[in-house]
Amino acid sequence: MYDEIRKYNNDRACVERDGKYGYINRDTDEVIPIIYDNAKDFSDGLALVCLSGKWGYIDTEGRMVIPVQYEAGVNFVDGYAAVCRDGKYAIIDKSGKEVTPYRYDKVVHPFADGVAMVTIDGRYGYVNTQGQEVVPVEYMVMGRFSNGLAATRDEESGLYGFIDRDNRVKIPFEYDFVAPFSDGRAAVCRGSKCGYIDVDNNEVIAIEYDYVGNFEDGLAIVGRGEDFYYIDVDGNFVKDYDDDILHARVPDFMD
Repeated sequence: MYDEIRKYNNDRACVERDGKYGYINRDTDEVIPIIYDNAKDFSDGLALVCLSGKWGYIDTEGRMVIPVQYEAGVNFVDGYAAVCRDGKYAIIDKSGKEVTPYRYDKVVHPFADGVAMVTIDGRYGYVNTQGQEVVPVEYMVMGRFSNGLAATRDEESGLYGFIDRDNRVKIPFEYDFVAPFSDGRAAVCRGSKCGYIDVDNNEVIAIEYDYVGNFEDGLAIVGRGEDFYYIDVDGNFVKDYDDDILHARVPDFMD
């Protein structure tokens, strides 16, 4: 019946037939007609749809709540989305009101913890839900916020540290590499050795490993030489790593 069926979000799945898109419910009823030239999955109760080259937003009943008028857009997250006009992006709320002017080249990360990452001319910063640039768009390298902190790099020294949402340096620029916080721990490196710090910059797991991964569900993969194993957030051995290939995790940096 359909050429494509996507996963369900907000009890709606986007379907495609003969190059047109619509939505079905969990009983496979076509609750939103298959009339759109393109469409995205539902997120935060709204879906981005395209007609005649312009994008807008519909609700789960198929009502057009923000008219098709944009060159591009991204899904709503926590009540906000990014949309594009004349090659520049702004952030809007669910009523379509502009929270920021159309001045950004891209909105990299949608709102999370009350801030969104934006770019201008290859530099990164953050805006809040009132449209204020709480972190100036001046950084060449910027990570996502986690545990209230985002990693960035000092251009003069080339070293990494962390700032808070008020653009204050909370962890000094003293590391050769850092990764975002996860489970209250951030992987950091000095030279060729790596370990973990907490949000107060305490070295909670010694910087002595050749390889470290981000924590997930209280566990992280670390390695010395060719030996890899799991540790907990206190650095205790949990179990051997039983895969022949180390799947390296790339930190969430924009560089």
